[in-house]
Amino acid sequence: MSRILLADDSPHAQRMGERILRDEGHEVITVSDGTVAMLRLRDAQPDIVIADISMPEVSGYELCEYVKKNGGGPVFLTAGAVEPVDEKEVDRVRADGLLKKPFEASLLLEAIVLPRLGFTWHAATVAHIIGVGSPAFTSYYAHKFFSFRTLREKLPQAN
Repeated sequence: MSRILLADDSPHAQRMGERILRDEGHEVITVSDGTVAMLRLRDAQPDIVIADISMPEVSGYELCEYVKKNGGGPVFLTAGAVEPVDEKEVDRVRADGLLKKPFEASLLLEAIVLPRLGFTWHAATVAHIIGVGSPAFTSYYAHKFFSFRTLREKLPQAN
């Protein structure tokens, strides 16, 4: 399974994300701010990074940009349900997805599976396509649809 670095300044979000991911067999490393997350990237060598956009000192946007500039793997940004998200900044830092909190288990797990299948579309789009989540998860990324059938055919390959 994947090694995941979960960076969020909310203890509740950390516990929820960690529980969901560990229950599926993933190794989870949690940190409370972006500065510590940047330090842990070297020793933890995560397969996937999940980062809150509004962490103190180093934001999730900045952490994502750092990971992408240094050849890291997929980065999923998170934001509170009513927290404003700068979607242009999400694109600029090349985030692989955007997840709203509180975490919905199915969306969080899809975010982990899809990069292993070669997909890089935003989790918001995936939520819309497979019919999970709420309208809050859909955004202007909706035009980047791939077929549900393609996703269904590839899912059994993700072990």
